[in-house]
This record gives sequence, structure tokens and C-alpha cells, in this order.
Amino acid sequence: MPFLALLILLNAVFNNTTFVNTNRLYVAGLPLNVFDGLMVLGFIIALLRPRGTANYVRTARIHPAVMWMFALFVLATFGGLIGGASNGATNREVITSLRNFLVAPAALYIGYFLIANVKSSRQFLYLAVAAGLVVSFMIVVFFKTKTETRTFSHLNDARAVAYISTYAGLAMALLFYSVSSNIKLLPLLLAWGAMGACLLGQFTTLSRSDWVACAAGVMAAFALLPKDQRLRSALRAALAIPILVASLWVGMYLGTQVSGKNMFNTMHEKVLSLLPGDRPGVKAKAWDTRLPGMKREIREFFSSPVVGGGFAIADTPQMEGQYYAGLRHNTWTSTLAETGILGFAAFATMVGSMIVVGWRMVRARTDQTTVLIGALGWITGFFYIVHGFATMSFNQMRWGLPLFITAGVILRTRQMQLTLIEQAYAEQAMLEQHEHAAYDPAMDGHDGALDAAGQPVLGGNWYQTN
Repeated sequence: MPFLALLILLNAVFNNTTFVNTNRLYVAGLPLNVFDGLMVLGFIIALLRPRGTANYVRTARIHPAVMWMFALFVLATFGGLIGGASNGATNREVITSLRNFLVAPAALYIGYFLIANVKSSRQFLYLAVAAGLVVSFMIVVFFKTKTETRTFSHLNDARAVAYISTYAGLAMALLFYSVSSNIKLLPLLLAWGAMGACLLGQFTTLSRSDWVACAAGVMAAFALLPKDQRLRSALRAALAIPILVASLWVGMYLGTQVSGKNMFNTMHEKVLSLLPGDRPGVKAKAWDTRLPGMKREIREFFSSPVVGGGFAIADTPQMEGQYYAGLRHNTWTSTLAETGILGFAAFATMVGSMIVVGWRMVRARTDQTTVLIGALGWITGFFYIVHGFATMSFNQMRWGLPLFITAGVILRTRQMQLTLIEQAYAEQAMLEQHEHAAYDPAMDGHDGALDAAGQPVLGGNWYQTN
């Protein structure tokens, strides 16, 4: 668990542009950053971790979805390499794209095997909230610094998209579910405050993709509530609405003051650009720059549907021109273009298993931790489905880590939950068996064994009544 905390919090803290990409080692001309090293170290730790200790819950098998994903990722990797060898991309571009792809099974493995027991699953929930708060703080500081110094020519230059804002959206949706379902993760006032802080951090990126994905996560959390409790839960959650609205208003007001730009108008224009139809003051729709690249990636997929065009297909000469600005900005179509149906199936299995398993964990209601872990899996799956359609997400290493690690944690916790349920049933069966055992003074001298006629034989004084 300490390594998971280190990896996740560093991912929340570091700016990709000003730190990660400027502090790299070059090995044989290939750039290696701090997260490349952390992923290798984490995989080794997970691989060598002792699994026979008293606090490590052993399960009968690894979750089947994990095995399916590993198989699909291996097949997709070979297919992507075959295509990458002949699609015209440079070795560096192919290896970079391969790295972004292989981090998925590696982080899944790390998340799965670094969770020892249900207690560490509970700690992961607090870690998810902490990451949301940390990245929100970093985003707000970045935005405030850029706007105060006016070191930008356009307001979009102050967008903090180099931070992994995904953590903020996921934390907010998780806390929303916790408050709505009355399953305590944080004290109520603290939970409301954390929700407001995460919303502010998510808003400050000025990314419409983040807003839409965050909304999807919150709606998914609401849909997870039992139907007969939704009205009461909604009323409980509604108490936080003034805090959330105030957080947004404060954010826009302070942004207006420090930047000299009218953030209220900016917010209004960006929201209108997400709606269908022509509207006054909206120059372009949010998806206008995405569609050409998406269509080009789909055409590439149909030319090689099984294995795709190979790693780094987006960097090849045939993909440049009018399509280039939108390439990789729909993670699902870019996955189809690079690794075909095999790579797409690997990621679809990941988000699909998180949604299905998360639902089952919540409905099992064995304890609060597994319910909240299941809710986090459900929320993360829907968040990334939408985020993947809207922008770059799990096709980039750092932006994919929240999905990959959480998938491993969810599936590992589910296997532990099933193991503990089986143990509880076995213990209950033993208790019931003993409850049917009775002592009869008249049977002194009989040991409980029965003869051919079904009568007790000599030897003791206990017998089975059933």
C-alpha cells in the first residue's frame, strides 16, 4: 500500500509539461521519465510480494476478468508491433506508443497484487480522495500563478490540462455517492468541503471533456442508489448543492479578478458549445476539431480490423494534414486504429468488468468498504467511457493510471469479498451442525454412532438428532 500511495500522489502532484517531460533520462536515444521507473519498480514489488503472510487474504484464484485482460493485451501487443514495423513510424514513436499501451496491464497487475486485505482496500478509498484534493490544489495554484503573471496570450494557455484532473472528478463522484447513500467515508461537513474543492479543481482546467466526464461519474453514482432510496438520498445530497455552487462561483469570480478575463462568459460559451444546434456567440462546437481525426482513425481500423495499423499510426505521414489535430483525442477510436479489435476488447473488458463487478459488490452489501470500492469501480468505468470518447485519456500513461490501478484494486477486492463470503457460509454451516447436536442423559454410555437399525451404540453420550 505505501508504494501505491507514492505512485498515485506523485501522479497527482506533478505537471506533465514543466516537470515530467523536462526531467528525463535518455537511454539509447529513448526518453525515460520518473513514472517509467516507478512502473518498473512497482511491477517488481508486486511480483515479489509475499502472499503467505497472515494479513494477506489468499483467494482460490485470480479474478477471471484479469486473466482475460492479460491475454487480450498480449495478443494486441503482438498485433500492434507487427503493424508498427511497417506503418512508417519511427522506432522512438513506436516505443513511446507501446509504452503507453503496456502500462495498462502493468498497472492493473500492480493494483491487483499490492492490495493485501479489505483494510488496505479501505485505505485506497482515502487515497483516491486525497489524490483528488491534491490535484485540485495543484490545478488552482497553477491557474492562479499563470493568470496573475499574465504569462499567456489566450486564456486557454492558462488551462491546467497538464495535471491529472481525473483524480478530482473521481473523488467528487465517490464522495457524492458516500453522502447520498449515507455510507460514511468522511465526516459529513468534511465530505461536503472536499466535494467543493474537487469541483473547483475540475472546473479550473477549463476542459469541457473533464466537465462532461465528471458529470457522467456523478450521474452514474446516483444511478447506483437503490430506487426506493433515491429521493431521500437526493435530498441528502442536495444539502451540498449550495457548497458546490458557491465553489463554482468563487472560482469564476477569482478567475475573473486575477486574469482580467470574464470567466462567467467563458464558462457560458463553453457550456453552449457542448449543446447541439447553432447558438449566438459560439464560434465552434466542442467536437469540431475531434471529428476529422476520429473518422480517419476509424478508416484506418477498417483497413486492418484485427490488429489495427500498428503502434504510433497517428505519427505516420498518411495520418497528417487536416486530421492531425484530432488524432488520439478519442481514445476508443485511436485504440482501434493502433491495435484493432484486440486492443479495443482489452480496454472494453477492463471498464466493463469494473462496472459489472462494481454493481455486484454494491448489491452484495457485505460491509461498507466493499460497497464503496464497488461504487468507485462503477463510477470509474462510466467516467472513462465518456472521457475516452471526449479526449486523450487512457491512451496516455499518466492519464490512464487512475483507471488501470483502480481496475486491479476493484477486482482484487471482489475476489477477497467472495472468499470471505464463502468462509462465512462455511462457518455458519459448522455452527448450524453443532446446534443440531444435543445431549441426552438417558444416552449415557453411547458414543453417537448408529448401528444398522439406526440405534445408538455404546461408547459415549453425544448423538446427532438430524
